[in-house]
Amino acid sequence: MTTAVHPVDQILPARAMASLGFQHMLVSYLGAIAVPMIVASALKMTPAQTTMLISTALFTSGIATLLQTVGFWKFGVRLPLMQGVAFSSVAPVIAVGSDPSLGFNGVCGAIIGAGVITMLLAPVIGRLKRFFPPVVSGCTITAVGLSLFPVSFHWFGGGRGAPDFGSPVFFAVGFGVVALILLINRHRSELVRNLAVMIGLLVGGAVAWMLGMGNFDEVSRAPWFTMVTPFAFGMPVFDIGAITTMVIVMVVQMVESMGLFVAVSEIVKRPITEQDATRGLRANGLASAIGGMFAAFPYIAFMENVGS
Repeated sequence: MTTAVHPVDQILPARAMASLGFQHMLVSYLGAIAVPMIVASALKMTPAQTTMLISTALFTSGIATLLQTVGFWKFGVRLPLMQGVAFSSVAPVIAVGSDPSLGFNGVCGAIIGAGVITMLLAPVIGRLKRFFPPVVSGCTITAVGLSLFPVSFHWFGGGRGAPDFGSPVFFAVGFGVVALILLINRHRSELVRNLAVMIGLLVGGAVAWMLGMGNFDEVSRAPWFTMVTPFAFGMPVFDIGAITTMVIVMVVQMVESMGLFVAVSEIVKRPITEQDATRGLRANGLASAIGGMFAAFPYIAFMENVGS
């Protein structure tokens, strides 16, 4: 007697996996590099350090995603979730990194310590899953989305600090991308609808480039490969105050992740248990601790990928 495989665990044809995986990468890419770029700018890092920070963030995002989706032992909720750098960690990371006695090494130590504590707290927070009916999950996701509006607003207008911020051409391209995605979702086939976000990003990027909104100068000067190594910025510094600050932030992120776990489980029609939620939160903690060792950041499920 064979047991039917749930669609979540089925392996799609290579063409579908490649196209959908590419779309998810594009959707998450801007969010994945935004945090390291913001932090690097605030901490006045060199271009080489900024490149390293972006590389480590992308590298550990892949590790975090595998931990959450594939999982092992008591780690991973095993749902189709893309993991990425948590935007809510930006302010505390900058605050800790700006302390002359800690620097970015203090950030790494705080994230490692908070990641370990998150793993220990996972069973406790996991028991709260019963308090996350769809209405609570929906409100949580909506609140997170609204919190990202300021970032979207600045990018939509041409970038924070841009001399021509708010130029009509920026809004025209932005609204054009949104309109294209909506039209594809309304009128095209299921396969094309699944690729709507990717198509919108590619078309919007091409139009922006033709209008002179960007160039590939920095890309041409950057190395083809960047070697990612643990403790690239030196050995971590463990400070109780910094770790406590990061723990508070990551507890909030655990609640956010819980809402996303429940939301995705509803979408794919595979309800999760408290044990599943605990494994997912534990994977977040492990991914964050690994991120700290590679000079990266705390990791949670990317909300922007949930609808993709």
